[in-house]
Amino acid sequence: MLTSKIMKTGWAAILEQLIPPETHPDLVKTFKRFFYAGGKHVIDTLVYDAALDEGDEPSEADLSKIDALMHEINEYFADVAAQRQ
Repeated sequence: MLTSKIMKTGWAAILEQLIPPETHPDLVKTFKRFFYAGGKHVIDTLVYDAALDEGDEPSEADLSKIDALMHEINEYFADVAAQRQ
């Protein structure tokens, strides 16, 4: 199984480039949850709502990458539920 770091890398870039260092940690935590929720929505829309163009079938490699990304997102929300994030 592929291991995705797409969301982690994206979040690190946003944290560095867009969120001032003096931002309260609780607000940073909320921003991170919104970021991951947005990623989950995009993937859900592409995969489960068949938002791909008609006739464009994802390859096995595409599906593997999507699975890895979904695993990364689900892992994050499991950490949130367990209050580790």
